[in-house]
Amino acid sequence: MDRSIQSRSKEKRALPVDRLDIRILRELVADVSRRSLQSDIRKSYAIVAQKLGTTENTVRNRIDSLYAAGMILGWRLGINPTVFGYQTSFLFFDVSLAGEKEDVLRKFRAIPGVLWIVDYFGNTAGVLIAHKDDKSLAKVLEPVRSILDSKVYTRVNNWFPEVNIHLTETDWEIIKSLRKNPRKPYTDLAGELGISVRTARRRLRRLTRNNVLFIFPAVNLKKLEGAVPTALAVFYSDSNVKSEVERRIMSKFGEFYLFTPSPEAMYGAYIFILPNLATADEMRVWTNSSPGVINASVRPLVDFINLLDESFEFRAKG
Repeated sequence: MDRSIQSRSKEKRALPVDRLDIRILRELVADVSRRSLQSDIRKSYAIVAQKLGTTENTVRNRIDSLYAAGMILGWRLGINPTVFGYQTSFLFFDVSLAGEKEDVLRKFRAIPGVLWIVDYFGNTAGVLIAHKDDKSLAKVLEPVRSILDSKVYTRVNNWFPEVNIHLTETDWEIIKSLRKNPRKPYTDLAGELGISVRTARRRLRRLTRNNVLFIFPAVNLKKLEGAVPTALAVFYSDSNVKSEVERRIMSKFGEFYLFTPSPEAMYGAYIFILPNLATADEMRVWTNSSPGVINASVRPLVDFINLLDESFEFRAKG
């Protein structure tokens, strides 16, 4: 996160986030029907308002308030790592010594191939790593192996669905144009690339529907007040029970649900914005008691660090 942005955001007050804020963010970030990041990255405030039974001005004012409070710092464009022939692994790990986690995260931040770093409350952290195969993953981990080898860590694979379409030069130009502003108007995008608005719209829809692109907000979690951003990680006994358990989780806690960053068959990762720690503990106990669940952990989030632009091969196409 840019230091100048951080310094400006420190001057802003924390914002109480209510359930309508969560629902608006969910509509912009998540494709709930597919339990994935949003496939329609250009979803308008009018469509969101219609879906939620409110007005376009209400949606716009709520988003503006999140910006003004410094919780949302902007929107980021992500590209599926499989486009470059990468697979991904997410590692959960614990550190035991006081002050050690900060040092471990600093080392991960300097490693090419690390896409996201997640700092959980307490001694737990996680990193999403792009790699060609297990051998290259081992090489990526070499700089911190002396630390991680003495710790227990859990690895989860295949966070992104495979991309099975060929990207043209026009596709790459669209991606390059949208990197700084994923919600750029179609008219601006078309004018910049010298194509028709219809072509720009059709091309972008093809990219998003085929899992090439996604968007996510750059957020400052410390600006939340009266809410606990929380990650629920669930390991299932059988891939056949996952959809039913997910349905039950959403039936009980769905009003707090934000998005699901993982399509893994035997594993589920779900992000919620909960009202308090008591609800987080209730979620942990309830999910672990659900049939078909081997283990479920609930981890309050402290920070989410996006390194996609800095450390990944996105720059290969400009």
